[in-house]
Amino acid sequence: MPDASEFESAFEVTLRGGGTLRVRLVRDSDLDEIVRFGAAVRRTTEFTSIAEGEDWDGERWTKEIEKGQPGSAGLLLVALDDDEIVGYAGLQTPGKGKSRHVTTLAMMIHERYRGVGLGRALLSRLLGWARARGDILKVELGVMHTNAGGIALYEKLGFREEGRLLKKFRQADGSFEDDIEMGLWVG
Repeated sequence: MPDASEFESAFEVTLRGGGTLRVRLVRDSDLDEIVRFGAAVRRTTEFTSIAEGEDWDGERWTKEIEKGQPGSAGLLLVALDDDEIVGYAGLQTPGKGKSRHVTTLAMMIHERYRGVGLGRALLSRLLGWARARGDILKVELGVMHTNAGGIALYEKLGFREEGRLLKKFRQADGSFEDDIEMGLWVG
């Protein structure tokens, strides 16, 4: 079994259809770019749970960055096209007490980079890291029921639906989205 730190080094992703992106651990200096990226993704997709007017500010992202750096209990990766962040994925701090073996996935991919292998590369790297740690036994995530591409990716990687929260999210147009809760045993 590889050591978890082996999954923390930078790597390149070759995209279907051509092109290469660099993936690395998030850094404190990424804060402004991550705030910009998060706002851009929120404007271009209905699949994020961040509502209009609720953009994450620097303080909230700072907390996420701190939770995803080496030495913390989580891991946060960013994908870059030159110096522009075009994707991020992270496993958040594992639960506490009786659920300390469980971690939660968060992922956002810019619309230009969906369906070309970036999400799979980021998630595969995170799952390898979780397996190598040994103390993380389960990865959970929530995905909107209309996100067919995301659901297909998660299922290909072994995630299974564990429940559904009906009408959890309300879109700007007044429609509702179910939140499908999925899980993968990695232990």
